[in-house]
Amino acid sequence: HDTEAMIRRGDKIALIGANGKGKSTLLRMINGSEPYDGKAETVYNVDAAFYAQHQLESLHLQNDLLTELQSFAPEKKESELRGILGSFLFSGDDVFKKISVLSGGEKARIALAKVLLSKANFLLLDEPTNHLDMATVSMLVDVLNDYEGSFLVVSHDRHFLSCVANRIWWIEDQHLRTYEGSYEEYEEWKTRQLKAEAVAEKKQPVQQKVEKPKLERSDEEKKQRQRTQKKFDKLEEELEQLRQSRHELENLLARPEVYSDPGKFQDHLDRFNRIDADFQAKTREWEELFEQLSGME
Repeated sequence: HDTEAMIRRGDKIALIGANGKGKSTLLRMINGSEPYDGKAETVYNVDAAFYAQHQLESLHLQNDLLTELQSFAPEKKESELRGILGSFLFSGDDVFKKISVLSGGEKARIALAKVLLSKANFLLLDEPTNHLDMATVSMLVDVLNDYEGSFLVVSHDRHFLSCVANRIWWIEDQHLRTYEGSYEEYEEWKTRQLKAEAVAEKKQPVQQKVEKPKLERSDEEKKQRQRTQKKFDKLEEELEQLRQSRHELENLLARPEVYSDPGKFQDHLDRFNRIDADFQAKTREWEELFEQLSGME
């Protein structure tokens, strides 16, 4: 469907929505790797870099980590590259590991490091936090907040998006919608909208002259919307509790007396991972309910 959007210098855009809405496809269209009808105009001197899970296949398995980065950015000093690898939790002799022996998560970190090491001033990031642990996600947040270019990122991690985005895009009815503001501001705005619509529906008088079959269908639709809204509100409360618990554990894991004790650290990390998994699952459920309520407007 016809739609248009503009990306400005310094925009840090979160592209959100339920699975299957076309978020990754849109990224590929902007990147030029997906055909489309229409046109894209770029100003002078825009240099884009694209990160997605399939790019792990472009890593050179025979290289060690340091060699992989050196071949990509030969102008960088070894000390700089070691520093970047250290940021992605590869230190000491780890930099001499062959890429072929790395886990999927470790390969994702190297592929992401290469994108951030590029000279690009516009990043397209498709689920960059997948396979990343808490420390690496925190590091990525810092890197993106310091990044002077623009980026468009797809992620289901609401906490991550709330830390990095200053604009929101979402796909609704096959059209691209935009919101000027942070992810938290967007959530508050959308929740107010949905609640206002629910209140308006309750106040709306029933039209007695409407044919009975249509009236019954309308009543059932209203009841369904109320049930969905109730589930949505309950889920919002649960997500807020999980967000607070996760934040408390993040602070706990950063304390010297915790991370210096391997047993204690692992116990807290296991708890964090359980809460985080629950948070991500409920986030996906929240997005699905969000889409349902939006479609009932």
